[in-house]
Amino acid sequence: MLTITDGDEVTTRILGRYVGGSSPFKLSSTTPDLTVTFHSDPAGLVFGKGEGFIINYIEVSRNDSCPDLPEIQNGWKTTSHVALVRGACITYQCDPGYDLVGRETLTCQLDLSWSSQPPFCEKSEFCLFYLFVH
Repeated sequence: MLTITDGDEVTTRILGRYVGGSSPFKLSSTTPDLTVTFHSDPAGLVFGKGEGFIINYIEVSRNDSCPDLPEIQNGWKTTSHVALVRGACITYQCDPGYDLVGRETLTCQLDLSWSSQPPFCEKSEFCLFYLFVH
């Protein structure tokens, strides 16, 4: 039997327990550590032929950030954090003479998606002119 737990403590959450031949599976841990415990039956009498275990694994970098959002034409964006992690915000603004269409602030959500689509800048229909008399 193969038991995989989340972390390096014996009391951590069990991610999976496997017996016999099974197809490949995917596990995700909450820490960089996993504990793999083997339990072999004596002389292969209980679970099979006593052939042992073969493990092939690849470590995958954890993605904890939302995808980068594009710049907008006739405007700019500012970010609340250097990395686009959960909870980070991007705020869009338009150049003078343009109006923002869409949400001004987008937030990186728990599922690593943005709270809405990026806005765009549209040419203003009305221009205000100020006349200063000296």
